[in-house]
Amino acid sequence: MRFFVYDLIDPRTGETFYVGKGQKSRPSQHTRDAIAGVRSAKCDRIREILAGGAEVKVEIVKRFDKEDDAYRFESARIRSFERGKLTNIACGGRGGKSSAGLAGFTPAMARNLAHALWLHANGYKMLLAGVDLCALARHSLDAVISREGIDRVKKVFSRAGVLLLTEPEQCLS
Repeated sequence: MRFFVYDLIDPRTGETFYVGKGQKSRPSQHTRDAIAGVRSAKCDRIREILAGGAEVKVEIVKRFDKEDDAYRFESARIRSFERGKLTNIACGGRGGKSSAGLAGFTPAMARNLAHALWLHANGYKMLLAGVDLCALARHSLDAVISREGIDRVKKVFSRAGVLLLTEPEQCLS
């Protein structure tokens, strides 16, 4: 069975703090992201666990032959947790994955995304059904950058007339 749904568990409390769908070594990518400095509630929690000398526990909940079955199970599992207990920023399923890359990314989308990122960087939140859209925008952009490469993403923003700053110190000058 190629696909699986997994829990990331805080070994200090035994509580699941993230539910994901993956294959191969996907669960370990979260720790690599946290070490690399990705900013999200999930990565913050992982860094706290690592700083305490522990490791995130990964538990494979269920395995699947079909990816769509795994997505459905992931989404249902996320919904089964009390709101606010998980660090997931999306409700799972195909909606939890940014697979479109840069295809169809319009200048208007780049400007809107840049505005949401500015709000996020300055401590603002835009909530829709309990989801912080600014944090979601940052997470989505990080995913696209890791898949497409920073230079390609900067070109798309540049065509939209938006300067994409990726290092915090760039914003200070």
